[in-house]
Amino acid sequence: MTRLDALSANLSADTAMLISAPHHLRYLTGFPAGESWIFLTTEAAYFLTDFRYIEQAEQTVRGAECRMIVRLPEELKTLAERHGIRTILVEAEQTSAARLQHLRTGLPSVTVEDSCDVDGWLRALRTVKSPTEVEKIRQAQALTEAGFEHILPYIREGVTEREVALELGFLFDVRVPSAWRSISSWSRVSTARCRTAFRQRSRYSTASLSPWISAPWWMGIIPI
Repeated sequence: MTRLDALSANLSADTAMLISAPHHLRYLTGFPAGESWIFLTTEAAYFLTDFRYIEQAEQTVRGAECRMIVRLPEELKTLAERHGIRTILVEAEQTSAARLQHLRTGLPSVTVEDSCDVDGWLRALRTVKSPTEVEKIRQAQALTEAGFEHILPYIREGVTEREVALELGFLFDVRVPSAWRSISSWSRVSTARCRTAFRQRSRYSTASLSPWISAPWWMGIIPI
């Protein structure tokens, strides 16, 4: 059963779900595009996007039919009629009031609800990790530790935050892809060691470097 299948099990036959948050799109289909949506029913799943992303979506999206759209309400109306949908649920935590009103105005024959249930279903789905996801988390941690080990000696008096960022960018854009197959042979450094080493450089502000030392952005290259 795919993630989309598991999510659609929460729906009734005349109810659909519209998902727009990029991190949810990535989790469910593998593709995190802006201005894109998943329209999910008990019968089918659709990935809706515009001309900028359609070609890449068709190559990347898993488990959903890709459709290029011009106006979202018109596309939703077509799909709602095809599947006999009377109610569309959207993410309460991710949908702005303006977007909600736009959908309701464009879909007068369908009830559009901002539902906390959608957010709860997605959270529940993401809470339990499969063995594959657990392994990807281990790989992400290995990259995180490699990043710390590489960058800590680089942080010294006179080096700017921008230079640190560029060095990390070079490491993960150039060196990591070529070395990925040998990641297991990289020297590991524990989180405790990283913190100790960083504290020894107390003259540097942890606040100014917080984007790089908390929730590492490079973990995004691994689909979790």
